[in-house]
Amino acid sequence: MFVWIFPEYSRTKVRKAGEILRKSNNPFEEIESIKILNNWKAAHELPLHQVMNKVVGYTDQYDFEKTISQRRKRTESILLKLKLQPKLDLARMQDLVGFRIVFRDNDHEKNRKAIDDLIDEIAYMEMGPRVTRVRNYIDEPRKSGYRSVHIIFQLDDPEFEELRKMQVELQIRTRMQHIWATAVETVGMFEESNLKQGLGDEKWLKFFRIMSDLMAMDEGTMAIDKNQRQKLRDELREISEEKGVAQELTYIEIQHIALRKALHDTEKGFEGDANQATPDYFLVKVDLIPYWEDKGNEPTIEVLTFSNNQHIAATEKYGEWEEDTHSNPLCFVLLAKSENLEAFQQGFPNYFADIREFKELHQRYVS
Repeated sequence: MFVWIFPEYSRTKVRKAGEILRKSNNPFEEIESIKILNNWKAAHELPLHQVMNKVVGYTDQYDFEKTISQRRKRTESILLKLKLQPKLDLARMQDLVGFRIVFRDNDHEKNRKAIDDLIDEIAYMEMGPRVTRVRNYIDEPRKSGYRSVHIIFQLDDPEFEELRKMQVELQIRTRMQHIWATAVETVGMFEESNLKQGLGDEKWLKFFRIMSDLMAMDEGTMAIDKNQRQKLRDELREISEEKGVAQELTYIEIQHIALRKALHDTEKGFEGDANQATPDYFLVKVDLIPYWEDKGNEPTIEVLTFSNNQHIAATEKYGEWEEDTHSNPLCFVLLAKSENLEAFQQGFPNYFADIREFKELHQRYVS
């Protein structure tokens, strides 16, 4: 029988824990507050399950490739968000857990239509979770160039009174938008900066804004103006040469190859162990090598798998790994759920330094 994790602390204590973590110079040493955060985050798993079951059913009508994955927000990301938003209440944070649907057809029009249709289906959804907010960053992109649709759901089930008003975030993207967003995260990981949040080197931020516009023109979510397109490509060439972008993307690709090689034995183990249940949760820890320390070293990756009925053990191990690695800015831990390892890699390519498709697009734009 599946045993869900429920909140062990009141929302007042969760709120206070958030304030302590926000103000602390060493948040991982705030043991009680981290414990409260981990429990609160894990308790969102049932609301996430309820929302996903309702929404994913609507995607069965799309008979082309799509990737569906879910994740818990990394503690480092939560801490950063608390710092950046001083008035944010941890007990009401809307993206502690979430899931993502990426429509991956090569026909961009199909992907765009699927997003529009799914938004309409969700708008008229009867019973179950309630939609509290829709943000269409495709129609109105963020200043960073980020494009996606975010939908926030709120659990409103009297059967689970202690979970009511917990929030779950859904992100819906096209294939091109996913390539861009995960490339931003990948480069940010290597640069040790939060480019995703619009923080870091202004040249890199400008580079990604230009790439976003060019990619949006390619997939038809931004009107094509030939003069503007040519101007963007000229600016892209200039900034790419100044930043040595091609060399850095190649370096990242080399690390991806090394990570794929290291992952190969893990994949064989999944296939060869007949007694092992089909994995539901994937816990990954990747340790990257920075540009300036490349002396023949290779990145390392470790992947643990857990079935649904092992999610408490997965939660505990996730907490241990986050605590062990928080002082290493190039070590990243993620607990996520996907249909299989291939879907996991498609959903979170940045954790495998997989920047190949973005690199090909960049080469085409600057050639």
